[in-house]
Amino acid sequence: YPASEERVVTVKGGKNVLIRPARASDVILLQDVFYSLTEQDRYTRFFTRLKSFTTSAAEHLCNVDYDKEMAFVALQADSEDDDIIGSSCYFVNPTSNLAEVAYMIRPGWQGCGLGGVLQQRMIEYAKARGLRGFTADILAQNIKMKKLFQAGSPNVSVELEGGTYEVRMIF
Repeated sequence: YPASEERVVTVKGGKNVLIRPARASDVILLQDVFYSLTEQDRYTRFFTRLKSFTTSAAEHLCNVDYDKEMAFVALQADSEDDDIIGSSCYFVNPTSNLAEVAYMIRPGWQGCGLGGVLQQRMIEYAKARGLRGFTADILAQNIKMKKLFQAGSPNVSVELEGGTYEVRMIF
C-alpha cells in the first residue's frame, strides 16, 4: 500500500477531504457508495440499470496493482466516520499507454469539486508513471462528466458516436 500517495485537500465549502489509494478492505465501503447513488447516477457511471454491485465488482475497483491500474477513494478528513464519499479508478491499455478512467461520487458530495480533485490526483499519479493520458466513454446526457474531463486539461478531444462521447485527454 503506497501510504506516501495520501493527500488532504480542501473542496468547496471548506471541507477537508482525504484522498488515498484504495485498499482491499474498502469493498463494503465502496458498495455503500454505489447504493447511495440515484438510479440515473448508476446508469451514467455503468451504462446499464444496475440494481446491485457485487462483492466481485467492488473488489475489482479496490484490489489494484498501483501500477497498470489505480484507484483512489475520498473520505471526509475531519470525521470519525470512515465512509467513502467518492472514488476514481483507471486501467491502463498497454497498447496505447492511455488509461480508461471512471468516477463515482456520493450524491451529497456532488457539485463541491470532489470529482475535479480526484481527477487531478489521478492525473498527477498517472503522469508520474509515464502514462500518455486518459480516455473515457461518457453518455451524451452526462454533461457534468464531460465538463469535468474538459476542465482537466487543455488537450481534450471529444467525439460523439451513437449517444456516447468518446473522450481523450492527452497530458
